[in-house]
Amino acid sequence: MRRTIIFGIAFAFTFNQAFAETTFSEAFSQYNQAIENQDHTAAVEHALVALSLGQQKFGQNSENAINLQYNLGLAYLQNRQLDEGFDTLADVANQYSETKGEVSIERFNALLDQLSSAKYLMHKGYQKAPKQYTLLVETLEETLDKTQVLSDVQQGQRLYLFSKILYERPLSSWFFDVALEMSEKAENLLVQTLGNEDAKTVEVQFRIARFKQAQRKRTEAAEYYEKIVNTFGHEMETSHPLELASRAALVDLYERLGESDRATEHCVAIGHLTPWQSDIEPTPLYRLEPMYPMEEARKNKQGNVVLSFDIDTFGFVKNIKVISKEGSYGFAKQARRALQKWRYAPKIVDGKPEVAKNMRVQLNFKLNDA
Repeated sequence: MRRTIIFGIAFAFTFNQAFAETTFSEAFSQYNQAIENQDHTAAVEHALVALSLGQQKFGQNSENAINLQYNLGLAYLQNRQLDEGFDTLADVANQYSETKGEVSIERFNALLDQLSSAKYLMHKGYQKAPKQYTLLVETLEETLDKTQVLSDVQQGQRLYLFSKILYERPLSSWFFDVALEMSEKAENLLVQTLGNEDAKTVEVQFRIARFKQAQRKRTEAAEYYEKIVNTFGHEMETSHPLELASRAALVDLYERLGESDRATEHCVAIGHLTPWQSDIEPTPLYRLEPMYPMEEARKNKQGNVVLSFDIDTFGFVKNIKVISKEGSYGFAKQARRALQKWRYAPKIVDGKPEVAKNMRVQLNFKLNDA
């Protein structure tokens, strides 16, 4: 969730332009320019100057000063100054609590931006993050519990934003159950207030489907993906990324559930929705990894197999041939056996399915400790 200057501008400065001091105006303009240029280091420098001058001009605890501090916190995050950004936004949230109220949208958004800083922690081994974010997630949950007096539209919007940030890694792995619960609550209110066809409703349903799929609740996941597909309808002229992603997921799910006929429906639909590219090897919608031959594993042997095949008009793999192999026949046998189960979107030309001939794929057999 990147607000930076866009969010900062949303808070209208209340000072009269006629009394604006040039030094503050220059500092704030330089901050804006740094944000536009994505010069994050400069943005922090200018945000610090703008905050100092703004506090002198508007007052230490004025709304304008808080808004400037908000911009500084966001600039810190963009510049990967995580501790500074987290602490600055925490201070902003506390100030909004005092000036706007504990359940105000201003405080809620500051807490959300504080929470969104988790996405910068990936692959950084940030040890204290889980504890920090646990407290923050609990605070946001408590805030939502206190906002039941809000309209369903307002509450649905807050749940949507909260669940959206929780869906991002690493938060989705740290707070899986909370993320799913908030997504389900958001869907309930969004369906009531905005309807099934609203983009936010569909987005939340897609998140829930992903969570269900991760839990291996395949039937429940399929039901959510089907909701999304049905929302977009069956028109073949246009496609939406979430429809394509949902159909691709359904191919995989139905194959794992032993319902190939239902998977075929979505294979064919994807074929109609996406142009065939002869210069690019097609990507399987469902892929079964080959078993490692036990004899070769015992001998610590590795290998690879190149196979040719056709994709029929329903997306099934046909006419598999071994073009070359490195290693024993056991590798080729397992490679063929796995490839037979793969599913693709069929080749569609002028609205009609055709057999895609002479496709190729290489399957590699490697031991983890080799």
